[in-house]
Amino acid sequence: MTASKRLVNTSMILAGLATCLVGWGTYALFSGQAGTNLSVTAGRFDITLGDFGWSSTTGASGAGADSLADVSVGDGDVLVLSQAVSTSLVGHNLQAAISVDWADAPAGATATWHLADSDGRQVAPEAGEASLDHALTPPALVGEGEWLVVVTAKFGSGNTVYGDPAAPPSAQTVPLGVITVTASQVRG
Repeated sequence: MTASKRLVNTSMILAGLATCLVGWGTYALFSGQAGTNLSVTAGRFDITLGDFGWSSTTGASGAGADSLADVSVGDGDVLVLSQAVSTSLVGHNLQAAISVDWADAPAGATATWHLADSDGRQVAPEAGEASLDHALTPPALVGEGEWLVVVTAKFGSGNTVYGDPAAPPSAQTVPLGVITVTASQVRG
């Protein structure tokens, strides 16, 4: 092999090494590692049911009652049902949304609802009542809280499906169904 061919081969090898060194140098300039000790804590949402109570436009009431078994309602009567709930919501960017559902309401019955604080002052919505398909997420529901879910149920509008509450023996029994209060953790 002649000296000129060796010089070309050596030049190519040196050029290849120079390219590799530049590549490694560039990688070293634009990469690195660092470590840290981070931990992530999950949020927590607990809810506890308290006393249930009710009152009606006929003057009957049942504070702390377990059921409405002895209630007679007639067309146009209104029942106000209240369920105490205690909440504990811990975590960043978390809130709780409360909703009410009455899927198996008797024919002709309608309901609205609101959320009150432990003293009975309405906190959500700020005014009026919410429909059952509307969840409420008041800002104050973060942290510890005592609340009342207040449902106003109205029965009939002049038809006779509920019987005559003034004459209980002839009043027919109508199942009221189940009113469900749901609390869900949501992002704030």
